[in-house]
Amino acid sequence: MLTPKVTEALVLCIDNIDLIFPHPIAEDFLELLRSWHETAKRKNLWKKLRLIVVHSTEVYIRLNTHQSLFNVGKPIELPEFNLEQVRQLTEAYKLNLQVEQITQLTDLVGGHPFLLDEALSYLISHQNSTLSELLKKAPTNAGIYRSHLQ
Repeated sequence: MLTPKVTEALVLCIDNIDLIFPHPIAEDFLELLRSWHETAKRKNLWKKLRLIVVHSTEVYIRLNTHQSLFNVGKPIELPEFNLEQVRQLTEAYKLNLQVEQITQLTDLVGGHPFLLDEALSYLISHQNSTLSELLKKAPTNAGIYRSHLQ
């Protein structure tokens, strides 16, 4: 994987790693990542490797303390977005929402980054839907947050 020709840091970013938790390969894969982390402590070439592992839930998988990827490194918790950051996010998604609509959405999800992403991604992929429809259904089993609510 790492060759002597690598002169700068090599970054491996894995988003939504929690999606593998229910699968049989999860334990082995997480142990592999942990072994890379441990190897990087001892071998100069491996010190160039940077692992970024992102998950949106608490860790729901049992691993031996010496094999777990979740008790090493530096945890970074993403704080909730404020109203201005939500406005900037809607612009980044190229959604033309009014301040009142942004406020309604923020009031619903409290600036939670994952829930905001869910809503904005939904609005982009379902162009016939409106924010008011999304907001009306959101707290119900018919809404986009049904699995989150369960």
